[in-house]
Amino acid sequence: ASLRWNGWFGLNSDESLAISYTAEGIAQFGTADSAYWGTPGKDDANVKAFAAAVTVDLHVQLGNHALRFGLEWDYASGDSDPTDNDFQTFRSPFPFGHKYHGFADQIGWRNLHDFSAVVNWTWKGLDWIDALSVLLQGHAFQRENDDDAWYSPAGTVIRSGSPAVSDELGYEADLVVNLNVNRWVAFQVGWAHFFAGRFVSQTATGVGPGSDNEDSDMDFAWAQLTLKF
Repeated sequence: ASLRWNGWFGLNSDESLAISYTAEGIAQFGTADSAYWGTPGKDDANVKAFAAAVTVDLHVQLGNHALRFGLEWDYASGDSDPTDNDFQTFRSPFPFGHKYHGFADQIGWRNLHDFSAVVNWTWKGLDWIDALSVLLQGHAFQRENDDDAWYSPAGTVIRSGSPAVSDELGYEADLVVNLNVNRWVAFQVGWAHFFAGRFVSQTATGVGPGSDNEDSDMDFAWAQLTLKF
């Protein structure tokens, strides 16, 4: 079950300065077998999980220029005892990935606090292209419950949790540039850097890049061409 609210408030007569907001709450109740839910426990275990998302944006329109300054908080409950017969980890229905939690795709919407800020600038009506936009955003990721894990966007466990280690998963900086040449051609280039937090340095896996915790940060860069027919 979920509830969602949203609103828009103009701060001047032509609404070239405005504030918008969204707020959403989600609850998961019922029973599920352990094979489906993906955690230890008995069949017909109790499910009680929650999630929330809140955004606040300031919109500024200056001629052909549009600016958006935004703040967002995303929450997903974690499990205080992953070995018992109560499932408290929120299970997101779809792997949202970089749509909400950073373009590096290191964080899933489970057992999570995600605090983020964004600046988005769009310039339309240029002589040689239709529009240019630049997005810069930052994220701070933290586990909601000490006993629960760090999850990927697909919902798989990246590293198991423990009260003995930090909740600080890490931070991320994203930069995305969109160039709409015309109605048929568009370019996008982007870069994302994930700064590993203390949780990563305190939970060595011994496997794969960053397993020694000396170089656990990661970069993701891309270039994209879109052709419409």
